Formats: sequence, C-alpha cells, structure tokens
Amino acid sequence: MHTHGIALYAAHADGEPATFELRVLMFGAENAEDPVTGSANAALAMLLDHQGKRPGNAYTVRQGTALGRDGRVSIAYDDCASGTTIWIGGHALTVIDGTFSF
Repeated sequence: MHTHGIALYAAHADGEPATFELRVLMFGAENAEDPVTGSANAALAMLLDHQGKRPGNAYTVRQGTALGRDGRVSIAYDDCASGTTIWIGGHALTVIDGTFSF
C-alpha cells in the first residue's frame, strides 16, 4: 500500500509551550493523521536550516493536539566544521522503520 501525505506547520506565539505546531495528514492510510512523527520533524528541521529560518540552535514542536494528544518533539542543531547535525528527541515508539532520502 502506498501512503501519501502532507505536513503542515505554524509558529506558536511567544510564551507558548512550543515553537511550532506540526500536523501530518496521510492519504490512503487507515489513520488520517499521525499524532507524532519524528521523520516529519526531521524534514522540517532540515528545511528550516536550508532556508536559513531555523529559530536558533534548538526548539520544541507540539504535535497531535488536534487528536487530543500533546506530543512534544525537541530539535537541536549541532553545528561543526563538517556541517550541521540535527538531533530529534522526545519519548518515542518505533512503528515503521525505513530510510529517508532527498
């Protein structure tokens, strides 16, 4: 089965518990929305870095609130001479294991 989807994000106002809110909507899957997605957060972190729009060296994302959940993902950038490493953190449960490339 092939699953296609879209990730949407928006900035939270200052003083909120996270920097961004992220939603991942999937089409063709049994569930229409993923409550917390490490790979989508990694893709967003890479995009923000590539576009020069990352909010500092670390930030937090809320995900799943539209489903009544309060998933929190932490993102940290580790800049060094050989490039930037992006760390995705939080409590996790692996459901699908695969490879992401672009």
